[in-house]
Amino acid sequence: MKENEEAAKVYMRVRDQVLRAGVDGTIVGLNQLAIWPIIDAYGIKDKIGVFDKVINCWHEVRKKQEG
Repeated sequence: MKENEEAAKVYMRVRDQVLRAGVDGTIVGLNQLAIWPIIDAYGIKDKIGVFDKVINCWHEVRKKQEG
């Protein structure tokens, strides 16, 4: 969908920037600080909207991977 193109571009750049915890390195989340420089680099105007879409996409992908 056209309205998701910017979020998809950002997601593809940051999807591996994860936060890990514990001795086993369990993935606990997406490094949200990695998203903002990419949003700025692409000159995206709807920063919060794209940020939210990237986070939501990451969580949906994780659910499918785990479930």
